[in-house]
Amino acid sequence: MRLQTNVHVARFRSIARTANVSAVQIQSEAICTTIELDNPKEWKLAKLVLRFPEIIDRCVADLTPHTLCDYLYELATTFTEFYDACYVIEKDRQTGKRLLMTRSQF
Repeated sequence: MRLQTNVHVARFRSIARTANVSAVQIQSEAICTTIELDNPKEWKLAKLVLRFPEIIDRCVADLTPHTLCDYLYELATTFTEFYDACYVIEKDRQTGKRLLMTRSQF
């Protein structure tokens, strides 16, 4: 799975390099850009994604790897609910925000 993640990062960097966009420019835009979550399913997914570090810490502290499995199952279920409720690809300004949520990496 890590290999696939590295491929995505390399592809992203390749696109940015071709577009003459630096990492500093991308980081500054990421800091300045706000993402508005309008749908309750978007909120639910965002809050669950933000719990990832907490889940990892709990797994390590309590020596309970099954906690990660439970979290990932809940994440997959929540993502499916989000994907069913919110069009990810549509011709409006919300597209980028929703694509960002579907393409986010830990």
